[in-house]
Amino acid sequence: IASAIFWGVLKATVGIRVSEEDELMGLDIAEHGMEAYSGFVKDANTVPASPPAERV
Repeated sequence: IASAIFWGVLKATVGIRVSEEDELMGLDIAEHGMEAYSGFVKDANTVPASPPAERV
């Protein structure tokens, strides 16, 4: 019961969700100002480096 009250107060005062813009940009950038995993490509038009493995 105490945790439900706590989350209710938190949600009503400061909120418990980030903005959609921050979510799309990545929380590592929005919260810390830098990318956590800079080696990953974020482009939706990229193709995998190798074809999917064949199931045997």
